[in-house]
Amino acid sequence: MEKGYFYSLLQAYLFPSKRQKRKRCKVKEKMAARGGDEMAIGVALTILVLGLMFASGLCQGKSAKRKYIVWGTTIILIIAPFFSWVVSILFAISQEEGFAGVALMMLLFPFFFLVGLVTLLIGVFKKENVNKSV
Repeated sequence: MEKGYFYSLLQAYLFPSKRQKRKRCKVKEKMAARGGDEMAIGVALTILVLGLMFASGLCQGKSAKRKYIVWGTTIILIIAPFFSWVVSILFAISQEEGFAGVALMMLLFPFFFLVGLVTLLIGVFKKENVNKSV
């Protein structure tokens, strides 16, 4: 191929005409109209699964007190926000009503947060069973 062909392609990419700019905007609008929720839900689910794997790895072979503390923290920091967001977004999409998703999130997040807080407090105030054998 000749040098002029690549030069013209590079020039068209770097300095697009008004027509090319309008065409790119229409493509972006079509992509936005299709929805970008799939990517966001995938990222949230990935963070959720990685957090659960990390928490279960921290708990292996540890005492019950440590397990309660780790899982309480995991529920508060990872499960409550990400799980409630994913469930709420999926519900809002299925019902085609955004306010229903927000309302569901307002119910789910505090519920999971309180479950995590109770689990964390159980771990903090749990006494270790120490066998004092002579």
